Amino acid sequence: MKITIYLCFFFQTTTLFSQVSLEKYFNNKENQFLEAYQNKDTIEYLSLLVDFSCQFEKLNTKKKEQFLNNKLNAYYNLSCIYSLMNKPSKSTYYLKLSIDNGYSNLVQIQRDSDFDNIRNDSDFNLLVNQLRMLSDFQFILKNDDFYKVDSNKFNQSFYYQSSTNKDLTKLRLTYNLDSIKGNGSEIEKLQNILFWVHGRVIHDGNINNPKIKNAINFIEKCDKKSQGLNCRGMAMLLNECYLSLGYKSKIVCCFPKDSMKVDKDCHVLTTVYSDELKKWIWLDPTMNSLISNSKGQILGINEVRNSLINNDSLYLNKEANWNGKPIDKNQYLYQYMAKNLYYLESPIKSEFNFESRRLFKKYKYLKLAPVNYLTLNKQVHISKSVLFTKNITFYTNNPELFWICP
Repeated sequence: MKITIYLCFFFQTTTLFSQVSLEKYFNNKENQFLEAYQNKDTIEYLSLLVDFSCQFEKLNTKKKEQFLNNKLNAYYNLSCIYSLMNKPSKSTYYLKLSIDNGYSNLVQIQRDSDFDNIRNDSDFNLLVNQLRMLSDFQFILKNDDFYKVDSNKFNQSFYYQSSTNKDLTKLRLTYNLDSIKGNGSEIEKLQNILFWVHGRVIHDGNINNPKIKNAINFIEKCDKKSQGLNCRGMAMLLNECYLSLGYKSKIVCCFPKDSMKVDKDCHVLTTVYSDELKKWIWLDPTMNSLISNSKGQILGINEVRNSLINNDSLYLNKEANWNGKPIDKNQYLYQYMAKNLYYLESPIKSEFNFESRRLFKKYKYLKLAPVNYLTLNKQVHISKSVLFTKNITFYTNNPELFWICP
């Protein structure tokens, strides 16, 4: 059984319920579903489901997204009841409804003892295998997608702003980054800056970053308002700190395949080209993490992706954490990042204040995606904003172009 309650406390009123009554309704409905589940009362559960579905369909699109998890969990738990009652056809029917509405926790289904009665049922196993193609992220990376080195000629050049830039110089001097960097090895210096950024600003994935998107403004706004940054803001802050110290660095946006079109999540990392190691390395300011292999060698994003495909062992640095809380390595790497390393995107220019919106500015990105990623046939995608700016995205299957040495 899986009961998960996702409630939003910041609604606008709707024509159906006020904010308070919406919250109360879904709280009560979850409790009633739970009681019916515990009593294995399918008649009561179905009655509750009819009422729930009726009210759910009256919500606007935004509210439906907010309460979608309530819906798919309602179907999931009804499937559990029917399995416990040895009714496989009805159990698989409602499990399919749950999956069709976005349920994707394959591990939960595989471990849930409520389904033990139907594990040999052919329809149940068909659903599990189909879900594996959608949500077993290591399996997807290994079996579904690959790069093509000789494809997609890319005639743009990556640009890394010089540390002599006046804004980067101000950043370095204002926060005494030379002292924070220290005098150790290159990796130790990079770690020291990573640890400082991670400790300087908290991560808040539910917040929009300040409109002026540079390291100095980020720190000032977070200090003044006691707020945090989302993962993109954290990565941008760390990136500009590295640029100010003369390192070639960039942010890398990591996206899922999302075959079910319900996953709007992504994660953003910073990567630095190590002159000592002659490669790009993984630096995650949100999780304060670097990744190494069984030999203790620091890895890059592309190497971590390959390790996930090959089922190689991966290791976190001992300082890794999220806002002071320990990280579950398996959850972070083998699930969350395996999901989000399907395709990658990085700005072609790595510079101070790059993503602040300005009139008539062009924002160029390169997207590295597997051959099976459908939008690659576009080669270039251009979108315009209301401020006469353009976002221009180039596509490639070739990792050598994306990870070219600076």
